[in-house]
Amino acid sequence: MQFTAPARTTLDQVVDDDYRLTQVRYRGTALTFGAGPHLTYGLPSKAMLPTIIYERDVRMPWGGEAAECRGRHPDGTVWRAVLMFGESMAYAHADATAAKYFDGMIDTLCFKASSQSPHDRTRTPELSNRAIRVRRLVRSDLGLA
Repeated sequence: MQFTAPARTTLDQVVDDDYRLTQVRYRGTALTFGAGPHLTYGLPSKAMLPTIIYERDVRMPWGGEAAECRGRHPDGTVWRAVLMFGESMAYAHADATAAKYFDGMIDTLCFKASSQSPHDRTRTPELSNRAIRVRRLVRSDLGLA
């Protein structure tokens, strides 16, 4: 995943042996982009499920799957996450102004196609019925279905 940040945005980065994190801080919260083999499994966490108000599953033309989720915390602040196996971009506890700022960056997400890739990455991602069934199973296992 790649994203575009507004001009003069400061990016804080952490790089370790098996992951990297990039954060953009704004109004007391942060948008965090992370990548690494054990960073995320591409599913919302158990803590996110009760607060989800919007969820969309996306199948990439080359076979990968992603989840886009939005939610509202009990204190009225909001969160949003785009999750793929090994990569994520998310913010939490954002007020309306911070959420709009971060959403602008999330909405620029794109995927860099490898010049060696045999797959056509120019097609529009499609909803994944299999991913939707998995999400429903996870939600029902937690008593949220």
